[in-house]
Amino acid sequence: MAKNPGLDFALQESTPLPGTYRDALPLGPLMDLSNRDGVNTFTPERAAQSLDYLRDRAREILADPDAVGSDTALKSYSHDTVSAGNLLAAHHFPAEAEEAYRLALQLWPGNPEPIGGLADVLVSGGRAAEARQLLETFTQNHPDQLKTLERISAGARALLPMP
Repeated sequence: MAKNPGLDFALQESTPLPGTYRDALPLGPLMDLSNRDGVNTFTPERAAQSLDYLRDRAREILADPDAVGSDTALKSYSHDTVSAGNLLAAHHFPAEAEEAYRLALQLWPGNPEPIGGLADVLVSGGRAAEARQLLETFTQNHPDQLKTLERISAGARALLPMP
């Protein structure tokens, strides 16, 4: 980016990259990293637009028999939605992040990433009891995901009993 300051740069997050969130802006399923002027242009309107995009995509995907019949497609879209939720949470849009995580769960109910993000948003919003119930229900239904949840979520580490 330093060598090509006139070019835009966006990426699709494969794993959470919190170091990129500070100046990143949502760009559909991508993060636009081209905001180099230091001005926070991640406005409430931009957060709402991002959430509208996520809602529309989830609705389209869940209405598409080919997508619904493909675990790979559902997991991919769920992951992209979690990435957007992470970006929303990092920019202090907790209600929008919560909705993004819930959309990701609709796409792939067994995905531990939105559960972890949602638990963290709930805990930081003073809703620890709700987060604990969410985590307990998820780990009862998906006990094989407990280790992943403990790794990715501060809320899970704080609220779930360690084996």
